[in-house]
Amino acid sequence: MTRYLFVLLCQVLTATASMAQATHTDWQISTQSYADPYHGVTLANGGIGILPWREPFSIRHVMLNHVFDAHAEHGISRVLPGLNPFVLNVSLDGRNVSDTPLSEWIQELDMRHALLRTTFVADSKARISYDIRALRNMPYAGVIHVNIEAIDDLFLSVDNTTVTPNEYEPAKSSALELTVNDTQIRYRRSWATARHRGVNVSASAVLLFDPERMVDQNCSDERNRISISLKKGGTFYLRSDCSHLLRPRLH
Repeated sequence: MTRYLFVLLCQVLTATASMAQATHTDWQISTQSYADPYHGVTLANGGIGILPWREPFSIRHVMLNHVFDAHAEHGISRVLPGLNPFVLNVSLDGRNVSDTPLSEWIQELDMRHALLRTTFVADSKARISYDIRALRNMPYAGVIHVNIEAIDDLFLSVDNTTVTPNEYEPAKSSALELTVNDTQIRYRRSWATARHRGVNVSASAVLLFDPERMVDQNCSDERNRISISLKKGGTFYLRSDCSHLLRPRLH
């Protein structure tokens, strides 16, 4: 019996050592071919599902769990897509990076940290990296972390807007602000009603950055825009937090 327990203990210690020696790359799946057939990977937390795509900052769909509407006026229930507040239009010297030549493009699914990271060089002017996550502690929320390094002097602008799927009545939006630790934070909120059963869905998005940086911000009902000039070798970090609020129709 003692010998059996000793052997079992050795096996457990060996397995533990093997797990400890596992490299970070064991958790990652990556691709470097932008032109190959593409199948998106959904990031989800049980409340929200986010479907990124290969194009820079592209998010094709946002799905909300337990949110339904009819497919027609008297039709059966179907899952209701969410508003998409994750839209980021990043421009270098007035040109959207999606319209520029891309190089060194890599997309990596990190299964250990539950994120999808995309890196590329845009127009030989900036090295850009961003990752997308569905937040575990907030069921209907996600976040995008963006890091930009200037390869040459450039003018950077980022627009955040919200896309409303056709399953909703026309959306309304408003610009809001709050103060946290003496720092003024501006953000946008959009809301819309599903066409057939009156479900109300609201989405908010905020752009967070170092308040010590010389950043120009213009937050309106249509968009939240920030801009900054970067010198060669300069860097800029941006975080976009997005969340949804749901309210069923009241009878």
